[in-house]
Amino acid sequence: MSRFLLNNTKIICTIGPSSQSRKIIKDLILAGMRGARLNFSHGNYKHHQLLIDNIRQASKNLNMPCAVIQDLQGSKMRTGILREPVEISKGEEILLVKTGNEDKLLKKENFKIIPIQYNLSSGVQKGDTILIDDGLIELIASQVCRDYVKARVKNSGTISSNKGVNVPGREMRTPVITAKDKEDLQFGLKANVDAVALSFVESAEDIKYLKRLINQHKLKNQTKPLVIAKIEKQTGLKNIDEIIREADGIMVARGDLGLEIPAADVPVAQKEIINKCLVSYKPVIVATQMLDSMIRNPRPTRAEVSDVAGAVIDHADCLMLSGETAFGKYPVESCRTMADVISKVEKSPYDNIKDVLLEQRASDEEALAHAAWSLALEIKARAILATTISGKTARMIARFRPEAPIIVTCQDESIQRQLLLSWGIVPFILPKLKSVDKLISKAVGRAKKSNLIRKGDKIVIISGQPAGQAGTNLVKVHNV
Repeated sequence: MSRFLLNNTKIICTIGPSSQSRKIIKDLILAGMRGARLNFSHGNYKHHQLLIDNIRQASKNLNMPCAVIQDLQGSKMRTGILREPVEISKGEEILLVKTGNEDKLLKKENFKIIPIQYNLSSGVQKGDTILIDDGLIELIASQVCRDYVKARVKNSGTISSNKGVNVPGREMRTPVITAKDKEDLQFGLKANVDAVALSFVESAEDIKYLKRLINQHKLKNQTKPLVIAKIEKQTGLKNIDEIIREADGIMVARGDLGLEIPAADVPVAQKEIINKCLVSYKPVIVATQMLDSMIRNPRPTRAEVSDVAGAVIDHADCLMLSGETAFGKYPVESCRTMADVISKVEKSPYDNIKDVLLEQRASDEEALAHAAWSLALEIKARAILATTISGKTARMIARFRPEAPIIVTCQDESIQRQLLLSWGIVPFILPKLKSVDKLISKAVGRAKKSNLIRKGDKIVIISGQPAGQAGTNLVKVHNV
């Protein structure tokens, strides 16, 4: 079988200091990486461009596509810049001050001062819990003043620069897209990223706003990036249906979500979001701490392995590695481990899916995609071969999680890379052809050359109009 067809559930790796070299990126692609995430909370444009160049070149050298995902920082509250980390002890009180106002409070020498890139006084109330650094530091607001919040430390630890700050249960009024995000977006669009992930999405309006910003940028004959909504807040969960309708994909960002809602609620939220995305044929990514111990250790915990397996059984499109590949000691090993777990689960009966219920007023295209899946199941087809312009037809088929691989031909390299974020799809580039017969002939030949199908195989073909016209109007069984 072709090396292109590793697993149906795709792997996204965050690229950082541990994985930025072209060699490591090449090894990650061979290990199973199909999407590379760049975290714009860190780094400068020169460094991000280097990473994009390395990803593109490694992909070209291997002749294996890899999507580039720009992850915007968004409105996440963070600690400011500290000259050195601050040690705090259980029971002591500290002052949380908006960045830039520290000098006003220097006379309060009895208290350690922590700058925050937000005016907490505008939203925090006495008695509120304040979490820093993914909840490793827990504080209780003991006094709220105009210029600062005094907080009592519940557990000893160290606070350093640029660490996340959460106030569970409070809707802090922060802009969903900051001035920094707008500048970062301009860079990402010029670099032709394949997807843009928006942090802390709370409503469909947030997604519409980002799409308007993308449309304002004069793209030169390039495909618009997918817009992925990161669900990290209670309000995002509450408005999940409207967000899914507007977004091109969803990320279940369990790190901040697990701080904003009770941790015990996160697994159920994950399952519900994945199920909704299946119905809507939108790719869904499960992220955060999947193999967290491999940042430090060469082997994962059994609980982490079960977490990865659970996300595959839930039918997520992609699983994402964060610190494991960005700054961990074992980036390639982490990717290989995740790929191995995915492979084992996908070969088991627990990966099977029941028929996805279509909405009552399914379109003709949706009905044809369902027919292709059903036909492939009935005849035990070796593969489903689809042709697509925008990728929509391919995603409609992928929602049913067929047993047979989904081989997809498209005309655009950006569409090819975007399709790597959808379950089970193996995308190839074919030029425009004048007839359906020529299109099918070329597509079958391409799949045979890549050892995805062989002479004598039965495959199901789902195709649209020739010469680049949109629309699906053909489903047939084809003997190779």
